Amino acid sequence: MNIKEISERIAEKELDKGYKLRNLRIRKRGNNNITWVQFVDRFNIITGSHAHFEIIKRDTEIFVELHFENKDTKKQLKNAINKLTENIETFKWQNSYSLRVAGGVNIYDIDIIEKLIDKLVFIENKIGNEIRDFMIKKGIVSIKNKHNNQILYGPPGTGKTYNTINKALEIIIGSCPDDRKEAKKKYDELINDGRIVFTTFHQSMCYEDFVEGIKPLAPQTESNDTENVIYKVEDGIFKTICNTARRNKSNFDERIEWLKSESEESAGKTITINSSSTFDITYRGGRTFRIKPKNSDRPDQWYPASIENIRKMYEGAERKEVYNPTYVVGILDYLYQNGLEEYKNTKDDNKPYVIIIDEINRGNISQIFGELITLIESDKRIGNSEALEVTLPYSKERFGVPANLYIIGTMNTADRSVEALDTALRRRFNFVEKAPEPELFVESDFKGVNLKELLKHINDRIETLLDRDHLIGHSYFMKVGSVADLKDVFHNNIIPLLKEYFYGDYGKIGLVLGEGFVKKRYRSVEFANFNDYDNSVYQDKSLYDIVNVVDMDDDDFVKALEGAGLKTNVNTPELTHAQQN
Repeated sequence: MNIKEISERIAEKELDKGYKLRNLRIRKRGNNNITWVQFVDRFNIITGSHAHFEIIKRDTEIFVELHFENKDTKKQLKNAINKLTENIETFKWQNSYSLRVAGGVNIYDIDIIEKLIDKLVFIENKIGNEIRDFMIKKGIVSIKNKHNNQILYGPPGTGKTYNTINKALEIIIGSCPDDRKEAKKKYDELINDGRIVFTTFHQSMCYEDFVEGIKPLAPQTESNDTENVIYKVEDGIFKTICNTARRNKSNFDERIEWLKSESEESAGKTITINSSSTFDITYRGGRTFRIKPKNSDRPDQWYPASIENIRKMYEGAERKEVYNPTYVVGILDYLYQNGLEEYKNTKDDNKPYVIIIDEINRGNISQIFGELITLIESDKRIGNSEALEVTLPYSKERFGVPANLYIIGTMNTADRSVEALDTALRRRFNFVEKAPEPELFVESDFKGVNLKELLKHINDRIETLLDRDHLIGHSYFMKVGSVADLKDVFHNNIIPLLKEYFYGDYGKIGLVLGEGFVKKRYRSVEFANFNDYDNSVYQDKSLYDIVNVVDMDDDDFVKALEGAGLKTNVNTPELTHAQQN
């Protein structure tokens, strides 16, 4: 292989792991020719002169490295790395402050490439997040380059929804606590503060639920008899958090809602405002207050003062930029008298917000997002180079998506609706794969059953019979601590998934789980006399039944695993010790 070919092969392999190949070249150092492969991490933090992943081949050895070049960074990270790696035998901290692992000899061998990529990912899984958190907290790197839109995708049980909590916390506070209870507590606090919104797409989700729509409102009289139904424009889930993210600098929205309730015409309320002129205001729904001047010669004449224009004046617009400025200014002064905070237009107040959309591929994307599918692009966000706004169809407001709002979606690749995923959505999101992680079960071994090897063998067979989108995730096994627990997982999760994957073809399930779980039987049937159809092929047909795992005792269950080649107590070392260079 030449450099170009090896580069393509490595890129092909590593992209499945979520990394980007940045550089591959041969360079001269002393008398050695060095093949040097540099990677950028999926978060674009471990990426440059401060820290980056490398695979390096010298004449006599090849190794993986988490490399630090900047002198100041080395000093800050040295103690942190030593502490992180003190209990990991496979790591050896070198004088050059890089982590090195022996890996083979020939980088041009595709088997070696796969092995090295696996080891790179192992390093990432062990200390990658800790390195990122440390660099962010110490101000070594900025997190401004976070993707505004990302989708976690993968087969069932790989922790996609579970990891949305981690992602949201990384965006909002810069890191995620190692302790899950602490992370969940912080997540719940941010949910309650309105900084995070969680929703799930489904087939009935529509634009009116997500952006804005006209909703019926039935006012009640004192006797609780329902009067005529009126209709009101209401903000949807996405528009609400966009407005919150865009205007987190004040209590303007809260004060506007207060003014609506105080002047609601359907409740017989009116407010008199004394400003440069005296006028009454009422609110009957929608995005506009109704104004009637006290000294008007036409007592039945009402004038509009839109909430959008009140907001514009509040955010610094001049009188000539709004309609009916006298009334708008009068309302704004009244709001200031009743608790409205001064508008602060500072970058420091531009706090990040997150909306999590679980099962994003289950909704009709074009129907739900509508025209906003264009506005969610990073450069189209408010304040960015190609910022765009649209006029919304119901409220007639000008609307844009703020740059400080982040969208995190999840997508189950085993779901058939993935095939119809909107191409426009694919182009606007950064896709992060969440693959099964059998290495999480290195120490899970009971009665000779090693969960790591079991999961790897099952997924190898499924990928051969189907594809990598229909693997089985590690989360199903996370709470397994005994043979009884494993039986429950097989009965309630693994076997039902395989039935779904293979559409009732129990023979293929047998190829995955073996004859201890799938039994073959023959059936001879006497068909009705019907000479126009050849039934000989069905006379002695092989059928398959799945054994009820619940009825098996523990020993029989373990024997079934062993017969299928799924029982193993071999713990293969992940990495060998690095040799001092």
